[in-house]
Amino acid sequence: MPAINLFTCLGLLGLTSTAWALDNQTLVDQRGDRLGAFLTQDADTRQGRLEVVQTGRASQAYLTQSASLSDSTRVEQGGLGNFANITQAAGGAREVAIDQREANQSHAYVYQGHGHGQRNRVDIVQDGRLNEALVRQGGDDQQVRIEQSGARNGIELFQDGRDSGTRSRLKQVGDDHIQDVLSLGARNEVDLLQGGAANQAQVEQRGDDNYAGARQGARQQELRLIQTGNSNDARVQQNGLADRPQRISAVQLGDDNTAQLLVTGEGNTLDLQQQGSRNTAGILIGGDDARLTLVTTGNDNAFRANGDGGDIELSVTQLGEGHVFSASLLSAAQVEASQQGFGQRAVISQLSEGNSLSLRQSGQGNSATIQQ
Repeated sequence: MPAINLFTCLGLLGLTSTAWALDNQTLVDQRGDRLGAFLTQDADTRQGRLEVVQTGRASQAYLTQSASLSDSTRVEQGGLGNFANITQAAGGAREVAIDQREANQSHAYVYQGHGHGQRNRVDIVQDGRLNEALVRQGGDDQQVRIEQSGARNGIELFQDGRDSGTRSRLKQVGDDHIQDVLSLGARNEVDLLQGGAANQAQVEQRGDDNYAGARQGARQQELRLIQTGNSNDARVQQNGLADRPQRISAVQLGDDNTAQLLVTGEGNTLDLQQQGSRNTAGILIGGDDARLTLVTTGNDNAFRANGDGGDIELSVTQLGEGHVFSASLLSAAQVEASQQGFGQRAVISQLSEGNSLSLRQSGQGNSATIQQ
C-alpha cells in the first residue's frame, strides 16, 4: 500500500507570542497521488492566508484558522477523490476559495464558526461526477457562491444570518444533482439554478424579509420550498420538456408573503400552501396536463392562476375572510374551488371547450364571477 505524503505546518512552527502571528502566510504546492497538507494557524493568527495546490488523486487538505483577523484561504485540487476541509473560527475578514475543476468524487467542506463571522465569503467550483460541497456559516455578512457541473453532485448549505443577512448563489449544470439549503434570520437571499435532468432542491428559510429564487430546467426537476416568517418572497421557474414532468411544493407560513411560480412543459405538478394574512400568489402554467393545488388559511389572501395549456386541473381551498381567487384557463380545464368564510371573491374564466367547474362558497358577503 503506497504511503501518503504529508506536509504539516502547525501555528507557524509553534507560536509562543503574538508577535510571531502578525503576518502569517503559508503556501504549499504538491504534485503526485495521495498527498496530504495539514495546515493550522492558531493563537492570535492576525493576517492569515493559507494556500494549497495539489495535483493528483486521493489528496487531502485540512486548513484551520483560529482567532484570526484577515484570514484568506485557497485550495486548488485536480484529480479523483480529493478532499478539502477548511475551518475558520473566531472572527476576521474571511475569504475561502476551493477549486476542484478537474475532479471526480471530490469533497469540499467549509466551516465558519457560529457567532464569529464578520465579512464572510465562500467560493467553490467543482467539475465532474459525484462531487460534494458542504458549507456551514454562522455570523455576519455571509456570501456563498457554489458552481457544479457534471452529474450526481450535491450541495448542502447552512447559514445563520440572525445577526445580519446572507446571500447565496448556487449553480448546478448536469443531471441527478441535489441541493439542500437552510438559512436562519432576516434579509437572507438564496438564488439557485439547476440545468439538466432529474435534479432535486430543497430550500428552507426561517425568518422575515427573506428571498428565495429558483430556476430549473429542462426535465424531471423537483423543488421543495419552505419559508417561515413574514414578508418573504419566493420566485420559482421550471422550464420543462414534453413528457418530462416536474414538481414544485411550496409552503409559506406567516403574513405578507409573496409567491410567483412559472411552470412550462407537460404533466407538471404544483402544490402551494399559504398560512397567514395578506399573502399573495401568482401562478403561470404553460403546457398541458398540469395539476395545481392551492390551500390558503388566514385573512385577505389573494391568488391568481393563468394557464395557456389544455387539460389543467386546478384545486383551490381558501379558509378565512376577505380572500380573492381568480383563474383564467383554456380548453378542457377542470376547476374545483372552495371558499369558506366572509367577504370572499372568485373570478373564473374558462375559454374554449370541454371545461368543468365546481365552486362552493359558504359565509356572508361572498361574490363570484364566472365566464365559460
